[in-house]
Amino acid sequence: MKKSSISRKVSTFSVVCFIVLALYCLIMFIMVAWAVFSAFKYPWDFDDHPISLPEKWYIIQNYKYVLKHFKYNRGGLKANILDMFGNSFLYAAGCATASVICTSMMAYVCSKFSHYKASKIIYGIVIFTMIFPIIGSAPSEMQIVTKFGFKNHIWAMWILKFNFLGLYFLVLYAAFSAVPKSYSEAAKIDGANNYKIMLKIYYPLVIPIIFTIWLLIFIAFWNDYQTPLLYMPKKPTIAYGLFDFYSDNSQDAPYKLMACLIVLIPILVVFIAFRKKLMGRLSLEGGVKG
Repeated sequence: MKKSSISRKVSTFSVVCFIVLALYCLIMFIMVAWAVFSAFKYPWDFDDHPISLPEKWYIIQNYKYVLKHFKYNRGGLKANILDMFGNSFLYAAGCATASVICTSMMAYVCSKFSHYKASKIIYGIVIFTMIFPIIGSAPSEMQIVTKFGFKNHIWAMWILKFNFLGLYFLVLYAAFSAVPKSYSEAAKIDGANNYKIMLKIYYPLVIPIIFTIWLLIFIAFWNDYQTPLLYMPKKPTIAYGLFDFYSDNSQDAPYKLMACLIVLIPILVVFIAFRKKLMGRLSLEGGVKG
């Protein structure tokens, strides 16, 4: 009786979760579909029929309009959409790569040598910074950036983002800890040192997780406009350009939505390019033979 009641509760909970998630996905799909269809409308069509399908599809016309008027022109600084795309790609890809390299290396070392006090201290620091966020760090960071001449340099942002603090350290720490120690022991018997064990055994096993984390960080930096605005005012990114374009009341809603779709294209390209890596599975079976 107890087992049947527990199974009923679990099944009921699963059904409720499924319904809630299904409704959430449906709402998100409807919103995205509405944005896409609205981006293909003429302004007067959107004003008269904001919910219905376009009476006439203005895909190419709206696309050309956005490419022509999506510009940054403030304080004597001018940049077109290609310049902003280039700055965003260098900023997002470089910062994501620097963050993933530092995080994965530190997570590997802490999980591999977890019996050392230094590893436990580093793990505790990560937890502490997540529980007690540092408030008001921007002014101190700005002073450091200005003092060392890092302002308006994209490569300087790579240095600033070369850190291991955050949730992804815990994710990679758990991933490296899940690898059986017999893997490294067998490699040591074959004469491999710690560097070869890390690069040729552990890293290939967690590549899907690393690529997934890289993509999530890349998306976060791609959509970030506050950091480039503070530290790279002369290197406008596409996110800040979109914010500036979207806050322009003279632009109609279809053009703003078309601009959002254009900014979304690189994210889709990156996801499609790395979809096999992202969909891969961490398989730890059958790697060591007795």
